[in-house]
Amino acid sequence: MQRDELLEEIPTDRAAVPDGWQDQEAIFRRVGIGVLVVVLVLAAVGAFGPREATTSSPDGSVSVTHPSVTRPGLDSRVVVTIPPGEGGEPPVVEMDRAALEALGLTSFSPEPAAVTSRGERVELEFEPDGDRDVVVTLSGRVPTQAPTGSTRWGIARPGGGRSGTVSMRTWVLP
Repeated sequence: MQRDELLEEIPTDRAAVPDGWQDQEAIFRRVGIGVLVVVLVLAAVGAFGPREATTSSPDGSVSVTHPSVTRPGLDSRVVVTIPPGEGGEPPVVEMDRAALEALGLTSFSPEPAAVTSRGERVELEFEPDGDRDVVVTLSGRVPTQAPTGSTRWGIARPGGGRSGTVSMRTWVLP
């Protein structure tokens, strides 16, 4: 008799499960589907892919277009725009050596007239182009074994008349 009494107490249909559990399951399912839809929409519009940004120094003496998000093995390109110097002084750009290595920048256009290494910084001097901006393109390929994460780096225009610094961040995604 005890066995039969125990079997009668065990619920055999879903209606015997408390309503609170069904409500929580439905909420979790809806939230999960919503998160999945948001991720898919962001991926479809390219939010997780490579992109560039343009940053300028506060005084306008240097403007840099650089990769803000990239991946290992992709081509990288940094474009530095330098307004003409005062008094015909040659335009000089100083940048972190770590940025050159992290972004795999190996070629310069136009070629610098002089390259000077100063510790962890590299100074590139270019020929003045009269009254026109000097546009320098540094290009290469992000190393395939590049560590993922963010890299902070900077480009500066040292010197007398117009000098400025641009700080940038590049994210390398897996």
